[in-house]
Amino acid sequence: MAVASPEDHAHSDDGRSPDGDGMPMDDEKAGADFPYWSIDMPGLDERRAVELAGLVRRSVAGIVPTLVDPKLWLTLHLDRETAEVIRDALVSATPTAVTASLVESFDEWLDQAAQGGEGGAGTS
Repeated sequence: MAVASPEDHAHSDDGRSPDGDGMPMDDEKAGADFPYWSIDMPGLDERRAVELAGLVRRSVAGIVPTLVDPKLWLTLHLDRETAEVIRDALVSATPTAVTASLVESFDEWLDQAAQGGEGGAGTS
């Protein structure tokens, strides 16, 4: 799975692209380290997400929060077993560029999770 380089998007104060396309901003370290941790906060609305992103940016050195608009992005938190089942189903599906890309993403994550040790996939 390719991660956009920092040059692909300029950072704005709230973590969204300045052109308003809702694209999440990529942390300069995204993909550099595994495991990559995130925080799921049910009930969080856009205003509070922007406030929290600003708070984190001001108080935690080296962390650039990424806002992900749920109207534009589907974010799945899958355990290892579910990821394996989906990957196997994609391998069995009619091959397309989309299925090949998804298989590659699942393979990469599953490989990293298997080697990741502490905090890897499937832990809560």
